[in-house]
Amino acid sequence: YNTQEEAANFVFHFTGHLSLKTLAIFFGLYFTYYATAVGLALPAGTLVPSMLSGCVMGRFIGELFSQHTSYNLDPGTAALIG
Repeated sequence: YNTQEEAANFVFHFTGHLSLKTLAIFFGLYFTYYATAVGLALPAGTLVPSMLSGCVMGRFIGELFSQHTSYNLDPGTAALIG
């Protein structure tokens, strides 16, 4: 089990390719968690889940570009932009 901060660090700095299916599932789960936390009338930490959702979506786009186009985009950089 990893913390959210360790997961974000992994998404930014992992040098290999991550599966698009794995990234899509991870994004779906964390986005659902984030949307639920925002919709509740309780104080909940929404900063890290929103940042993690953005970096996973950026990594997904970076992996998509690096696997299916000839454009040389580093997936870690795309995760940082996301």
